[in-house]
Amino acid sequence: MTRLQLILAITLTAITLTTQSAESPFPSIKQIEISPDGDKMLMLRAYTENKQYYAVAVDLKNKKNKPIMSGDSVSSLNWCKWANNQKIICSLSGSMEMRGRASRRSAGKGATTIPRRNMYVIDYKTGKTQKLIKTDTKYKASAKEVKVWGPIQDGVISWLPDSPNEILIQFNHEDLKWPSVYRLDINSNKLKRVRKYRQSVSQWLADEQGNVKMGLGLKDQKMRLYLVEKNSTRELKPDETNGLIPSHPLGFSKDGQSIYLEQKNETGATKIINVSLQDFLQRTTLFSSNISQSSDDIYSPSALRGPGIRSYIPETPIQHLIGTKPKKSFGAVAEAIPGDKKTVVSRSSDWSKFVVYSWNKATYSYFLFNAESNQLMKLGGS
Repeated sequence: MTRLQLILAITLTAITLTTQSAESPFPSIKQIEISPDGDKMLMLRAYTENKQYYAVAVDLKNKKNKPIMSGDSVSSLNWCKWANNQKIICSLSGSMEMRGRASRRSAGKGATTIPRRNMYVIDYKTGKTQKLIKTDTKYKASAKEVKVWGPIQDGVISWLPDSPNEILIQFNHEDLKWPSVYRLDINSNKLKRVRKYRQSVSQWLADEQGNVKMGLGLKDQKMRLYLVEKNSTRELKPDETNGLIPSHPLGFSKDGQSIYLEQKNETGATKIINVSLQDFLQRTTLFSSNISQSSDDIYSPSALRGPGIRSYIPETPIQHLIGTKPKKSFGAVAEAIPGDKKTVVSRSSDWSKFVVYSWNKATYSYFLFNAESNQLMKLGGS
């Protein structure tokens, strides 16, 4: 029996789905995510006082639990996500040795340690675990290194819903400082570069089809926007953006011709705007609120694609959703859990099942809501 299996054998008796009135079975929850088909649920919860987490998957039909992955004395579990209905990707962080002249100059020794983050893919049925982006254990810090293995390898920039066996990632493989973008096949572990690094770009943005559209990066202590064109990436000039600095890029429109941005003022008030990629001066405000909110559910499957505000606060009900089904489903969530502040943290691809996080000043709760049957199940809380 592995250490994770032993932990689960001790604790899983408490991890059973409960009714709304039942006592909380999930203390110290970090993450809950439902599978795309809505049949399974993935949870990260703490098992030690220093907040080491383990992941467990629950079959919502038979209520059976299955261990997925855990942190340990040298690695911490950061997050896990369904790549498709059968494969789960998890991120582990720890440290690694860095060798070379750069290391000796900074540490005065032959080697020093730097943070690392790696991804693993787990097969839900078989439990088989495979490390993604297999690399050498040593990080070679040489200025002339042609191929390097950057230590931060969990930078997923698109989960590619139309290509369930691939993800789009960015990491340092060709330059020590600036990341390139790759398609990663989670079955074969093969990388295919789709966008080479560009100096000053530290974050790439892509649409759900995997087309890299923009880049972000600091230059001269200011955030800069970079537009990806057919064969090049160019920095947008101030007169093109009129001072537009996105505090939270949310995603792109279905046709890929505009970007949705969340902007906050000094009080935390939220505004969601749609900006044309052909003319950044063409902007449409989709949503505005005096209360701080969050919206990152821009993408949805097939005809349901479009922006939607997914936070629910009593003083500001849903004000902007595209599509009849999203409006009906999200409205049902708001009615099913009255009062308190709440947000949908995960949903099935057909908008029929939702994991909802609800909170007030004193308590918090997680709920599973079935919009088709109008059933509400409390998963846990404080």
